[in-house]
Amino acid sequence: MDTLSTSAEKEMSHVPASNKRVLQGTSDGQEFSQSDALSFSSFRRGSVDPRTGSFNYTIPIARITGNHRRGPSLQLSLKHNHFSSRNEGFGAGWSLGLSKFFKDNDRMKLLLRDGRIIDLIEKDGAYIVETVDLKNFILTKLSSPDNGYKISYKDGSAEILKPVTSDNKFVYVTDIIQEDGYKLSVDYYFKESVSLEPFVKRVYDELGDDLLIISRTGTNARYNVAIEMFKNITDLACKLILTIKESANHSIESCLAVSNKSTNILTFTYQQGSYFRLIKKVESNFFGPATEIINYDIPLAAPAGSPFATLPAVSSYQFTMVSPATGKTSTEEYKYSYGEDIWSNNFLGYNGVTAWDKNAIDNIYACRADYTYFTQETFFLDNVEECKNKLTYDKYHRVIKEEFIASRVVAPVVAQSITTKYTYPGNVSGTYSSLPATYKLPISIRKDYIEKDSEDSHIRAETSSFTYDQYGNVETSTDSGGVSMNYIYYPAAGETGKCPKDKNGFVRYLSSSDKYQNDLSVDSIENTYTYQSLQVKEGYDYVVENSENERKIISQHWSDSYKIYGHPRFCNTDFDL
Repeated sequence: MDTLSTSAEKEMSHVPASNKRVLQGTSDGQEFSQSDALSFSSFRRGSVDPRTGSFNYTIPIARITGNHRRGPSLQLSLKHNHFSSRNEGFGAGWSLGLSKFFKDNDRMKLLLRDGRIIDLIEKDGAYIVETVDLKNFILTKLSSPDNGYKISYKDGSAEILKPVTSDNKFVYVTDIIQEDGYKLSVDYYFKESVSLEPFVKRVYDELGDDLLIISRTGTNARYNVAIEMFKNITDLACKLILTIKESANHSIESCLAVSNKSTNILTFTYQQGSYFRLIKKVESNFFGPATEIINYDIPLAAPAGSPFATLPAVSSYQFTMVSPATGKTSTEEYKYSYGEDIWSNNFLGYNGVTAWDKNAIDNIYACRADYTYFTQETFFLDNVEECKNKLTYDKYHRVIKEEFIASRVVAPVVAQSITTKYTYPGNVSGTYSSLPATYKLPISIRKDYIEKDSEDSHIRAETSSFTYDQYGNVETSTDSGGVSMNYIYYPAAGETGKCPKDKNGFVRYLSSSDKYQNDLSVDSIENTYTYQSLQVKEGYDYVVENSENERKIISQHWSDSYKIYGHPRFCNTDFDL
């Protein structure tokens, strides 16, 4: 078995800023993104991710809607990336998470608005998608401007990405367009002496109204970034003031949230690891004094040849809050373990990859078919253990088993547990490129509930099954009670008199649904839908629901009802586990 080098043993030490190491083989040594585990929602939710052992904080900013509330809307948050030291003007590791192209290991990647990282390959002068994923977006190269791209989403919206610096090095989202044609625009500021990355200067709508303005004051050693929302609307105006202090990399020291009703503050303390700056403490007063403490005492070993020997993982997360009403202090604590020890399998493919491939989409995909790794989370409330939860993942980072055990039970019960097993489409023995687009969506889920008392064990099971199309639409679902749902969708080309053509070629509009138990011909509910195209801006058609017809079979008798609507209808399930 491989052994950790001396440098690996120091990974968790608080090294001086001048000794921060560089990730060899990555772009500017600023970010690790060579794992599809970072595209799951658990990595982006703003807390501890049990899959990767990372802690990523999120500061909500605002939901802004342009063009006199006609749209589009943009949900803005400042997000910290555990595996990044890039500075986009908000301090090392912090960003707004807007769509952009970026480079890692000489491989071009695309960050989507939902946080997914898409690997790209160049062909005939354009980038095409190499990542296996749902067909819910399309990347198209624009004829003008040069190096410009359009991302068309399944919901009808689109984003335009253009170079935002004169050297064409940075291609970021500049326009956000909703289906009916209304748009928001994003301007950037770039000054290399301030930040090596362009950062957002303002977000505005077609009427010229500034919905978000970002400004910077102070010296390089310590400066403020003001994020102002709805500055010209008195009743809505509010702002965040970020105090950013230089120490190796600029980092947010404090965040002051100011409105006409209240002022609240967040303060951050960091730990400088060998490669990345990690958040180790957060203090706030939004709903009473609160403190979050994060410890990183567990290194995750990387395969031989990796640009790093280990990556830091959260060993414990503690949240303490004082009630403003009673003054009582309550503490929640989560403790984590990753496998049996630091030499165990993990999301990097340790023990399964003989040599690190810097050009691989994800090195774990080269592991044997039966490769798995697990994380156990133990929850304590006011220092009393409440429960344990063990999550087991396969080589494609999918949760295949979840084991929940209650540590505290109420008599006469002596033990309680829930075991959930997930089955997915795609063969783990095959190659990554051979996987179906739906490989992350479970096709069957089984939950086993076990409760024991002093005399007996009580066992109950629940099952459910699903099928999907390549766009992520649910086609069938069945639960353990025998209740089934069947969904049929209009083709992308539409159907004359019933559904217009989808302009981007997506299958998204529900044609009919059937709900029944055991036998469709006996007792069932059938719903059918039609749609129509409307237009408020020239050149931009959008689709709304025109009618819904419901028919019920109750003991062989029909019952009909007819409704008229004015909104689109979709049936999608996102099981991003």
